[in-house]
Amino acid sequence: MPLCPTCHSEIGTDSVTPSSRVRGAEGEDSNGNPIPFWTGDPTVTARGLNGEIYKGTQHMRIPLLQEIQEVRNEQEDEAGLPITEFSDLTNNTHTSVRLLTELRESTERLLDANGQTLEEYFKQDIEGNDQTQNPKIENLGGVNPQTEWVDVQRGLAYVDKDGNLVSDPNSPTIPPLTHLRAIHIEDLRHPIAVGIPTLMIRPRGSVDLFKAKLSGVNFKDTEAC
Repeated sequence: MPLCPTCHSEIGTDSVTPSSRVRGAEGEDSNGNPIPFWTGDPTVTARGLNGEIYKGTQHMRIPLLQEIQEVRNEQEDEAGLPITEFSDLTNNTHTSVRLLTELRESTERLLDANGQTLEEYFKQDIEGNDQTQNPKIENLGGVNPQTEWVDVQRGLAYVDKDGNLVSDPNSPTIPPLTHLRAIHIEDLRHPIAVGIPTLMIRPRGSVDLFKAKLSGVNFKDTEAC
């Protein structure tokens, strides 16, 4: 299955036609995940972040962020984590530091629950296979291999959706005066194989603890914890 050259998520066989660039437009994969996994993926940019065929203009940043919010809540629910109350984007077209920070924090909680590092998150596909990093990420301020969010200043205080000043030394906050870029969206779209601890009994009667992906679970989708 074709993958986005930046986020390594499944994009389907036709990732150019607008009607095919909608989440789930081509059905589901063998694990029940929608194809493409994300709407508008790969992102279209003026300088062609994802290649010449994805060069142009894409005015959808609020719907794309809303979709990521919805998917993260679904993943948090599957993983048994508290559901993040994201900022409401319905009547708010202003993309602030808070919105990206909330999504990054949610993503990192899921990775922690999975025992997965940011480096693994940025370089692996949904099956856990290492993928080649988009070389343009280095031009945007990233490193190879990518081990951190592009444009991040951890610990920077920010105002949450309730108006409270939040100061957490580990919070992956966006630096001041940073404008939303396509790479920020792509950074949040890398696959996360949500799993839960699962008891499996071997034929000889011993019991092992495994982590199984919840979508389309089968024995090959498990890994020893």
